[in-house]
Parts: sequence; structure tokens; C-alpha cells
Amino acid sequence: MNGTISEEDLKDKLHFVRLAIFNARLLGAVNAEATSNPGGVFDQIVERVSVSQQDLFDGHIPLRPCLLNQSVPLSLGYLTFVWLREAIKKDGKLEAKVISCESMQSLPEDCRCEGERKLEGVGSYLRLIRNALSHGAVKLREKEMIFVFADRAPSEKDVTRISISWRDFEKYQDRYFRVIFDRAYPGLMP
Repeated sequence: MNGTISEEDLKDKLHFVRLAIFNARLLGAVNAEATSNPGGVFDQIVERVSVSQQDLFDGHIPLRPCLLNQSVPLSLGYLTFVWLREAIKKDGKLEAKVISCESMQSLPEDCRCEGERKLEGVGSYLRLIRNALSHGAVKLREKEMIFVFADRAPSEKDVTRISISWRDFEKYQDRYFRVIFDRAYPGLMP
């Protein structure tokens, strides 16, 4: 779709994603602090807000997840690769600038792609990740902390997958956000 995204709309969307990045980093810092100070105020707060098994099933064992858990990069991934990407696709010129940016041309080194589809260039990577996020086709291999994004086009027999570590996925999100921000507002990103 060719058109434009208003400067105000883009500014708002970039601000929301920036806030989500801040929240993810804050959760990581608070979690690190809590780990080094067990039994403190943080543990008391977590105890009050934790979901219990009784809420989910029929038991009383509290679920006390780590603050920086798999939901954080997936939520941020949805904001970045679905919500923000769909908005910039309305502006063909901005999308072309982002897609052609050298820093976006490859996935992280440890990333593995497998399947029928030939993935060439950032557009095909982003499309597969976007489709997997928007269709709920993401799995986590917890022992290795690897996200597996899967997609199958109607014309394809088999699923194509991108496997990427949790940390590399966060870095790729951050890189994508920075490229968009820099293209929209040159020189403002530190």
C-alpha cells in the first residue's frame, strides 16, 4: 500500500515502542536487583500480585515468574514487527528506507532458517517473523532460550522457520526500531 503515515502518527507509534523498550529494560534491572536481594520488598510485591494455581486450576501453588520472562520479548516483538511495521508499510518511501538499510540486511549470526521458503533479504525475514507473531506461531525452546518463528504460505507444502536466541531477537528488535526512528528523525537517536 503506497501512501503516507502522518508525522504525528509515526511519532506516537515510535514513542509507544520506545516506552515498551524502556519497560523491558526496567524489568530486567529490577529482576537483577531482586535476584541479588532475595526476600526484600520486591519479593513481597511479587507475592501479592502473583497468579496462583487456584486461579488457573485447582490448587494453591503460586506462580512466581521471573519479571523478564518470555512474554516480554514476544510483546515487544508484536509491537515492533506487527503494529509498527504495518504502520510504516503505509508509507512506501519510509518502508523502502528501512528495508534498504545496511544494518537490517541480515539476521544475527546464530539465527537459523529452515524450510521450503527461500529467505532473501530483510523483507522476507520480517514478513516471516511478523506472520508468526500475528498468527501465534511462535514457540520457545526453553532450555536453549531460542524462539522459533514459523510460517507457511498457502502455496507452500512445508513450514519455514527462523530460530533465534532470546537475546538476539531483542537486539534485532532494537536495531529495527532504531533504523525506523533514525529514518524518521535523523540525528535524534543517541
